[in-house]
Amino acid sequence: SNHTKMVAAGIKETYKKDPSDRKDNLGPYVRDKSFSDKWLDVWVSDQTNQCLVTVRGSTDLVDWAVDDALIATGTGPRDLIGPTLTKIWAKYDDDYDMEISGHSLGASLVATGLQSQDLDADVVDMFNPGVVPWSNEAVSELVIP
Repeated sequence: SNHTKMVAAGIKETYKKDPSDRKDNLGPYVRDKSFSDKWLDVWVSDQTNQCLVTVRGSTDLVDWAVDDALIATGTGPRDLIGPTLTKIWAKYDDDYDMEISGHSLGASLVATGLQSQDLDADVVDMFNPGVVPWSNEAVSELVIP
């Protein structure tokens, strides 16, 4: 769908290492630059009353050697975005529908962050989440009943 393509475009922007190189708008969404960091971006649309959080996957040796290795062992990644998600939810959850999406390691970080902070999203999009079948970590609990 067009919305899925827009979400994927948001994740693609979040892969850009320097937040100042990222687009300011995605369709009706405006990036809240105050939350842009090495892992995520926040996109807000007053037109659709939605807040979209996009989370990138692995980009460097530390990501692969540490967090992807933790996923491969079945323990899941470190909680690298949970505290930031709490701040985002505190700012937007009362007034907006909350959607969060991640690719690969980013999807695992989404699940871990939501679980660690006990947050609920209206929509969770996971593109190729990092998970192994024997895992007891957050992605498995979120997507496998």
